[in-house]
Formats: sequence, C-alpha cells, structure tokens
Amino acid sequence: MKILAITGLVLALIGLSIGIYCQVAIMPHYNYLEAMDNLSGIDRDMFYAYSDTKFLLGSIALFVGPLAAILGIIAGIKKRKTGWIAAGLGLVSFILGAMQSTHIFS
Repeated sequence: MKILAITGLVLALIGLSIGIYCQVAIMPHYNYLEAMDNLSGIDRDMFYAYSDTKFLLGSIALFVGPLAAILGIIAGIKKRKTGWIAAGLGLVSFILGAMQSTHIFS
C-alpha cells in the first residue's frame, strides 16, 4: 500500500502543478484576449492557441486528479496518511482542471 500511496501522491502533484501552471501562466493571457472586442489576425491566432493550451492542460489536470484521489483513498483506507494527502491534492487538481477546461465556473 505504500507504493500505491506514493503513486497517488506523485500523480496528484503532477496534476496540481499542471493546474497551477495553467492558472498562472495561460489564463491571464487567455482572459485578456477574450476581453478584446475585435481581434486582428495574429491576435485571433494567439487566442486560439491559448484556448487550445488551456483546454489541454485543464483536461490533464481534470483526469489525473480523480485518479490520484482514488489511489489515495484506497491507500488511506489501508492506514496510510500519505494516501489521504494524495486524495486531497487530487481533488484540488480536479477542481482546477474543471475550472480551466469546462464551462462549470464560467
């Protein structure tokens, strides 16, 4: 169960780091370009590139988060505290991914 807890923790950290990177580095540029009224050719291309990147990184965080949470819960039930940490971080990764790649929070 120790390997399962560590695997869940690593997956949760990967999903969390991808979600935070997308929130800090991609979302401000995306929001700026989205707020512009008329986009020129290169601005439109940049908007589509940021939109695709936002969706891809958000989807990775969205799907890695629950996987890490499930692994963490299984390890946590078997008396591993690392598993509960992985479950919590996995849920945070899931929420970040849902904010970035779906329209739940828009």
